Formats: sequence, C-alpha cells, structure tokens
Amino acid sequence: MPIKLTLLLFFCLSFSLLNSQTISCGTVVPPNSAQLERTFISKNYQALTTCLKKTLSLHFIIVTDSLNKTGITPAAIQLAVTYLNGWYAPVCLSFQVCSMDTVYAYKYNKWHKTPDDAEFRALYCKENMINIVLVSNIIVPGGALGYAPLGNAPSTAPHHDLIVLTKANIGGGSLFPHEMGHFFGLYHTFETSLGIEFVNESNCTSTGDLLCDTPADINPAPVSGACVWTGTNRDPNNDLYTPLLGNIMSYHNPACALSFTTDQYNRIIFCYLNFRNYLY
Repeated sequence: MPIKLTLLLFFCLSFSLLNSQTISCGTVVPPNSAQLERTFISKNYQALTTCLKKTLSLHFIIVTDSLNKTGITPAAIQLAVTYLNGWYAPVCLSFQVCSMDTVYAYKYNKWHKTPDDAEFRALYCKENMINIVLVSNIIVPGGALGYAPLGNAPSTAPHHDLIVLTKANIGGGSLFPHEMGHFFGLYHTFETSLGIEFVNESNCTSTGDLLCDTPADINPAPVSGACVWTGTNRDPNNDLYTPLLGNIMSYHNPACALSFTTDQYNRIIFCYLNFRNYLY
C-alpha cells in the first residue's frame, strides 16, 4: 500500500486522538552541532529511504505526584505508543512497551533538567533502551511539555537515553512523535542555530534543519484556524516565507499536521543506523 494512503488511513483511524495541543519543546541544540554535522553527517539523504524492520524497546518511568498517584494508566501509555508507531511506520520503525516502573519521588514530578536529568539517568534508566520519563510538569526548561537528546552524533556508553514528557500531553497530539524525531536527529523546521535558511533553498543543506524538502520556517508562525498561512514575514533576501504547515517538527497548529517529509524520514534512518544502532 502506498505510504500516503497508509498514513491517510492511519490518521483517519486516529482522529479521535487528535487534540489542540500546542507543542512547547525543551530540546536544546548542542553548541557544537555545526561541527558535528560537518564531521559525521553527509547532507545527501535522497538515496537512503529503506525499511529498517526494527522494533525498539521503551522503558516507561512514571513519577508519582504528592499523593503517590501516577496520574496516567498503562492503557493510555499503550495507546500513545500505538499512535507513535503510526508516524514511524513508513520506514518500518516501531516501538513497544518493554517495561514500566513507578518512581515514588515527588521531587521529580516537577522536573528540573539540571540536576534531575543526570541524577535520574543514574538511578532509574535502563541501558540500551529508550527511557520515557512521565512527569506532571517541567519547570526547567520553562514552559516545555517535553524534551529529548538530539541524536545527531555518536553517543557515549553506557547508553541511558532519556526522553521527558508531561503526562497530560503524551496522548494523540504531536508531542511524542516530535520528541522522538529529535531523538533520531531531526531539528525544528525553524531552527536557526546552524544559520538562517533562505526561502530560495540556496543554503538548505547547511542551515535551518539541513533538509531541503522542509521549506524555510519561522517561529512564532501566524496561521489561521483553517490552517492557512497568513504571514507576511520575509527572510534576509526579502523573500516571503511559505512554510509547510503542520510538519511534525514545527510549532504549527497540530490540527494541520500531515507527516514527516521524505528527507526527514531519511535522516531518521541515517541517525538510527549511525548513532542509535545500540538500541534493542
């Protein structure tokens, strides 16, 4: 079945899961990313599309609230993983719930990336699995609903990978697939830490999100309720931005979400094969 038809059927079946969740992501681009990209990653992703035929294990760690309640059910977690799998099905990459732990330590339920991140990895995370930590609030980075380590370079063993998500936003919205996209090396479509991407695509392999089939984007982005671009913003060449509305790695209204692009899928493949292949 063609990829577009498969995705259409999936999103029709998943319509009841969609919500108006607005992504606020705390993923940080490392300051040495530009050098890492030049050192490790080829910019030609067009020939990489393949079927990975991989199912990766997720270890969920639920932090309780002040009343020792989890605030989320195993059924809700499984539903979120089923939804996540729909986004990654076109490259035959899927995820399964391997284990769930409950941490009765309320201080982590209001998450501070520093020092909670490093401390939590050492105490509770499993090696060579994707550890998903569920908390009620993320205090630092402020306003974030989730964050993940950017998978754009080889990581150092032991691998205790950790993605933090807020319990209320793990469901059928964009947050979970968005953060997993970061985990497999995807930048925001509006990324500027590597340089401002021009609308004319003349620098699309070296700036922005490094991908040419995700048009230059901005944040915040004016979009009407009908998912129509209403911006009059211009790039440094005075060209009008016309971004791809609803791309999963953007901050556009999740109701406009379509899918990853081909180059995004290819970068996911590349980053898995080169940087995340220790996962089981």
